[in-house]
Amino acid sequence: LRGKSVVFMGDSNTRYQYLSLAYFLQHRRWPVTTTGRGFSIVDEASVFSERAFSDPGSSMYQGNHTGMRAYSGPWMTWKWHAFQNMSTRSLDGREVCECQMNGMSGVENRFFQ
Repeated sequence: LRGKSVVFMGDSNTRYQYLSLAYFLQHRRWPVTTTGRGFSIVDEASVFSERAFSDPGSSMYQGNHTGMRAYSGPWMTWKWHAFQNMSTRSLDGREVCECQMNGMSGVENRFFQ
């Protein structure tokens, strides 16, 4: 892929294909789903397992998320911002995320260098 550009366009499945490939190129291993044991670049719900989001002393504390089914409004916007920030961080500064989310609608333009 050296010297080539690859474009992904599509739905959330495409997002995870892109993120998996970018993670592999950065870390030389495929990402894994952590199932409640920390953040995973391939699982947006994993933002809730991070200490910052579950520690009442944290400014990002959101309370108990068990069974939460909010699919719109500020909660969903917060969740996507958290996932976008954490997924970009997991690529060690090699990704630019021009991402705008508002509830369930939004645009993600991600560039891995």
